Amino acid sequence: MANKSKKIGVITLGCDKNRVDTEFILTKLADAGFVFDADILKVDAVLVNTCSFIASSRQEGFENIADLVEAKNKNKKLKIVVCGCLAEKDSEEIKQKFGDMIDAIVGVSNYENIVQIVNDVLNGKKVCKINGQDVLYFAKNRKITTPINYAYLKIADGCNNFCTFCRIPYIRGRYRSQTIEKLVEEAQDLASFGTTELVLVAQDVTKYGTDLYGKPMLVELIKKLSAIEQIKWIRLLYAYPESITDELIEEIDLNDKVCKYLDIPLQHVSSKVLKKMNRKSDYEKICTLVSKLRNCKHNIAIRSTFMVGFPGETEEDFEKLCTFLQEYPLNNVGFFKFSKEKDTVANTFEETVSEEEKERRLKVISTIQQKVSKTLCKKFKNKTMQVVVEGVNEDQTAFVGRSQYQAPDVDGVVYFYSDKELALGDYVNIKIKNTYEYDLEGEEV
Repeated sequence: MANKSKKIGVITLGCDKNRVDTEFILTKLADAGFVFDADILKVDAVLVNTCSFIASSRQEGFENIADLVEAKNKNKKLKIVVCGCLAEKDSEEIKQKFGDMIDAIVGVSNYENIVQIVNDVLNGKKVCKINGQDVLYFAKNRKITTPINYAYLKIADGCNNFCTFCRIPYIRGRYRSQTIEKLVEEAQDLASFGTTELVLVAQDVTKYGTDLYGKPMLVELIKKLSAIEQIKWIRLLYAYPESITDELIEEIDLNDKVCKYLDIPLQHVSSKVLKKMNRKSDYEKICTLVSKLRNCKHNIAIRSTFMVGFPGETEEDFEKLCTFLQEYPLNNVGFFKFSKEKDTVANTFEETVSEEEKERRLKVISTIQQKVSKTLCKKFKNKTMQVVVEGVNEDQTAFVGRSQYQAPDVDGVVYFYSDKELALGDYVNIKIKNTYEYDLEGEEV
């Protein structure tokens, strides 16, 4: 353990797929003897795992790197390692902005060599590992950064959809599934350390297995994972609408271990805008899908994201989206403004929506969804639901948890009261007494 005295700081930005990558990196460094410290001024090296999905993601990455450079001015020995999507696609801009202050730039396909890279920079070398190899690395015994009760299981990487606004296929490469056997082994490993909720993630979970098995195998994977005794919940994130089959809907509806929750990144509902985005759905198909989910035996919560201000989006298109959210209410929705991204087809579109108009539309549609969410939350009043304990509120007057209808970090929470001593990861039954725009409040029964 020659590295035992060397301290590493780690910062993760962006999506939960990035978080999984960070967990693999942490494991490799821990196995090599490195120790971790949250105080940047006390560490020998700091790794920042960046995102490059949209302009605001890149801005966040550059701002974090700038903060680390400022810290390096106070601690001249500090080494800075930039990883992730920003490193993969914008390495030249990183070099231009920060020059020799950056010690390593590591693309997404080079994490297998992270220990050697960190050792190299600690020995004074400058490293840039960007090669775009179509390689997906998995490791056993991840160093989990989420609370003990849940963990993300990345079932695939890359994407074949090539939406005109998205850089992911150019950053992560083509779609690559992990085998069912390895995913089950990883899930069993996570369960042995206390994980009870598996959050399945990929750029598109519904395509899982098509590259390995010649057909979608998500349902088969879910069934295998459901057989792990310690796992209580299995949650699905990022399911493309056109690939959500009746078989998958039935599995979600009837499998007791699958959360009655589905994240469907719709992006828009106007057929004209969707076609220009190179999406495979249209308005009628989306309405049919939402109706199917609403007519299931169980109440399946739906989360989605929508973009405003896409090139050529007219006021009529925008109004269609606003009307859709009122006629087909979704439980949790995120909105973002279109931004031009290099390497994408949409970057070449001449039709534009002004920034002022984008901002207006964002405010209008956010207000609509706030009212929709408040109405849907009211339906939970006086109902009893299972909630996993995840902590206490700021003034320590109530416990904080999540139901199966709420994903970590992005959705609302359940505040509740109990006379018992409860621990992180406990599952309790809560009767909902009050509801708000996004959160619920209740007491243990």
